[in-house]
Amino acid sequence: MMHCKNYEICSNTYPVEYHKCWGDTCLNCDMHFGNWRNDGSDGLSFKDGVECCVCMEEGLKGVKWAKCKHYTCIVCFKEMWKVTLNPDSYVLKDLPNELPKNKEIIDGMITRMRLKNRSINEESEDTIYEDVNEFYKECILDEKIYRKGNLECCPLCRR
Repeated sequence: MMHCKNYEICSNTYPVEYHKCWGDTCLNCDMHFGNWRNDGSDGLSFKDGVECCVCMEEGLKGVKWAKCKHYTCIVCFKEMWKVTLNPDSYVLKDLPNELPKNKEIIDGMITRMRLKNRSINEESEDTIYEDVNEFYKECILDEKIYRKGNLECCPLCRR
């Protein structure tokens, strides 16, 4: 087995038979950081003695994606790319899957729905809760997409 050239980031190995197939990287790194996308990126670059643009620590080994010129330390880079490197790690632990049956929370969600011009079936408390809970689930999905999109880019230039 061979180590991916980005082994410090992904911890992946691949069979010797696939050497040079993906530019000395594992398939996962090639798919996410490779130059096949025609977006100007040419994989990851590593450099010693950099100042991390996230945690601001100096003298660390840094990594940068070719789409921008900013180096981050390996720990911060892994945190920004944790969804891509380990999709199972992306769980919104702070948001429940169902909206609690709390009047104040439901009233707040109703206000949000009205601001977005969403209709609410006000026949009974149960139908109101069903509509509000459905809207809440859409909001969770939007939040997951928003959080994921803000993780996989440079924190300074947003590339």
